[in-house]
Amino acid sequence: MRDLFESFRHYTGASDEQLLIEGRKEIAAKRYPELAKKRDTLDGESVLDALIQADPSGNQKYLEGAAKILHQSIMLMSNEIICLM
Repeated sequence: MRDLFESFRHYTGASDEQLLIEGRKEIAAKRYPELAKKRDTLDGESVLDALIQADPSGNQKYLEGAAKILHQSIMLMSNEIICLM
């Protein structure tokens, strides 16, 4: 299995850090697809793109946590709006 990973990494020319970053982006996009949708109000970017740019670690270490907090906040606000109706 390790040989397969090493050959894939050699084929792509990606470093371990690049593969880790891409993996974190894919995981967050899969878990929170509504945050990954491109939006006209954000000049064609997604909310997830904005979180990636704001991540202070540079390797998206905090992306999953930030996406989770934002998702929970949106869901809470949605529920409050429905209750007010």
